[in-house]
Amino acid sequence: MKKLFYLAMWYLAWSAVFSLYSDKKWKDLKKDIKKASENGKHDPKMVLLENFIETHKNFFNDLKDIVDTKENRQYLKDKKEEVLDLIDRYKDDSEMMIDQLKWKWKKYMSEVSEKLEEFYKEKKKEWEEYLSSIWSKEDVTTFKEKLWLVYEDLKTKLKKSQ
Repeated sequence: MKKLFYLAMWYLAWSAVFSLYSDKKWKDLKKDIKKASENGKHDPKMVLLENFIETHKNFFNDLKDIVDTKENRQYLKDKKEEVLDLIDRYKDDSEMMIDQLKWKWKKYMSEVSEKLEEFYKEKKKEWEEYLSSIWSKEDVTTFKEKLWLVYEDLKTKLKKSQ
């Protein structure tokens, strides 16, 4: 029942639009359809389609006249300028934020580099003392060399990330 009600409302709304914007009235349209089907020159569907297109052209031209006013164009121009200003402010704020982050990143990377070096020295000493008691000097030296290579590799990766 609800669907039928909505269908009836749409029918009435479009009938009103049709009656306002159609160049032909219902009676004239019926006559044209009857003539087209009798003489065979025009397909009755084409008569309806042509009228449908013409009605919509009239509707949209009228809508354009209502919407496309000097005031509305000026309003849109003002809004466009506001949006462009917002974009410029966004760009400026973003660049400032990027600069701040770069500074913080450099400071942070410096701290990370120092911590990495401290950690390397601490582990080197700690492991060297422990391993000296259970390994040979050559094994301890090999361990220190590998630890050094890992440390250098980490420093390189850290520099690349800057």
